[in-house]
Amino acid sequence: MNDRPLSSRSAFDSVEGNGEFEQAVADCINRLESGLDVDATWIRQQYPSFQNELEEFVADWDTLEGYSNDLKQVQTNVLNAPQLPTEFGNYILQEQIGSGGMGVIYRANQQSLSRTVALKMLHNVRHDRKRFQLEAEAAALLDHPNIVSIFEVGEAAGQPYYTMPYVSGSDLGTLVQNGIPMPPARAARIAWGIAQAVHYAHNRGILHRDLKPGNILLDDADVPHVTDFGLAKNVDGSEHLTRTNAIVGTPAYMAPEQALGKNKEVSVATDVYGIGTILYAVLAGRAPYAGNNSMEVLRRVIEAPPRGLNSAEVTPDLKIICEKCLERVPGDRYHSAADLADDLQRYLAGQPIQAKPTSKLGAAWRWAFRNPALAVLGVTACAALLLALVSLSLLLLTEYGARIAAESRQNRERALNAEIQRRLQAENAARRRA
Repeated sequence: MNDRPLSSRSAFDSVEGNGEFEQAVADCINRLESGLDVDATWIRQQYPSFQNELEEFVADWDTLEGYSNDLKQVQTNVLNAPQLPTEFGNYILQEQIGSGGMGVIYRANQQSLSRTVALKMLHNVRHDRKRFQLEAEAAALLDHPNIVSIFEVGEAAGQPYYTMPYVSGSDLGTLVQNGIPMPPARAARIAWGIAQAVHYAHNRGILHRDLKPGNILLDDADVPHVTDFGLAKNVDGSEHLTRTNAIVGTPAYMAPEQALGKNKEVSVATDVYGIGTILYAVLAGRAPYAGNNSMEVLRRVIEAPPRGLNSAEVTPDLKIICEKCLERVPGDRYHSAADLADDLQRYLAGQPIQAKPTSKLGAAWRWAFRNPALAVLGVTACAALLLALVSLSLLLLTEYGARIAAESRQNRERALNAEIQRRLQAENAARRRA
């Protein structure tokens, strides 16, 4: 595995929502995807103002490629999984029910208590032991009906593990992969449960940072349970619960601040965005972003909001709630997961929601913020057009004024001639009478 950690205190922190910087990042991604070098010399020549930030981004990009190689190793580990059932310490591993970048999860029987549990162990003990321990510690701090709790943390035959309640349903990721949109009421109810759980975690000082459908389990009663706190960190910004040597988030469900490496800006609003991506995915039957590879997905996250929810079955209020979660600027999202949960509850109760649709002026302003070069070009074109219209208007007014003046002069001359003619006729009539 690539042992270079992504920076926890990024140089990106000094570039606050700079549209030119985001364009520079997009240019770097284009070159990297094309197989072209993006070295310090090129960066210095093309973008001297962002040299430090872009050099860090490229270094983190290399880590992302290393992560892709690690996933290939995970696939190899899965192929070499033990024959089941098999004994593992106090447990009998019965069935593999999940696998991810760090570990594999089994349905197991705890022999001492004769109960069924979910048991998670590592793919790579040497690299991920610390992160695995921190994930267990984070989850152990939380006791909420919508969060998968921890039963036991231990080690057997040199392999760390922890056990959790076995949730017999499925995960939301499987439902999204089926490509079938979820009915709005069900989607809102599930999102409400997730928001409640996330707010509880926030109140206890923990950010999740990797909220996605695959990390939400549904039990037989269709109740959601949040799991996988492997990327958790403290709300106050400290990193002692942060996993290292891995990408901070899942590209298709990352908030823009995560995709740009602005780790210092990751906050409660980032998890609100994550809940929004889950709501979007179940309503649309697809992830918010897609691409041929992780790099392409990251670029799309950075460059633009996800495609709109156009399904006729998605009610306007639920669409507004989802869009509020997915605002590009963290401050424009719901201020807390509790605020989001409250709006979802209002929606489910048929009451007016608090979120308001984005105005056309606001949407235009945010587009300009994300696309400064095009915005400047557009403003310049509009200014030129306005100048041309003003010039044409002045010309037309001048011609109109001249025409009116000429007509007025002709009218005065006709009136004067008529008056002269009248007086001459009056004088001639007077002479004849004399």
